[in-house]
Amino acid sequence: NTANTLDNTTANSTYGFTVANGEASDVIEINYESTTDCLGNATAGTATNRYYLSGTNLMCLGNGSSTPGIIADGIENMQILYGEDSDGDGVANRYVDAGNISTNPIVSVRIAMLADTVDSSGTTDTATYSLLNAPLLGPFNDKLMRKVFTRTIILRNS
Repeated sequence: NTANTLDNTTANSTYGFTVANGEASDVIEINYESTTDCLGNATAGTATNRYYLSGTNLMCLGNGSSTPGIIADGIENMQILYGEDSDGDGVANRYVDAGNISTNPIVSVRIAMLADTVDSSGTTDTATYSLLNAPLLGPFNDKLMRKVFTRTIILRNS
């Protein structure tokens, strides 16, 4: 039903913390009707899940728990852009970060993650990686292989 956001360049007092600029990962909190949160804990009918990175772990903190759970390991960065519909046709006309959302309806969310192999591949990674609006990441000069995954999600209840 609703999503609260924290972009890597925006301080947000709602969360009580400030995230560093530039390469820092974004945070998203999603609220929807459900009897369980992202970790399977019972809710009172509305799930509130906050997704963020801790080290290279994609974490979820559900409202049914005070302890976050690991969703995936080997995620080095997560960037999120929001698709604004400025002409009322239900299609995003532009994608913006959380700090630049206007009064236009948000009709989609674009998420990019940089994942690594966790274990050494034997080949030195000297590449740079582009994730949406973040500065280039890398080169890492380590023995992990990396890949960027990007997905655009259309919001049905915008």
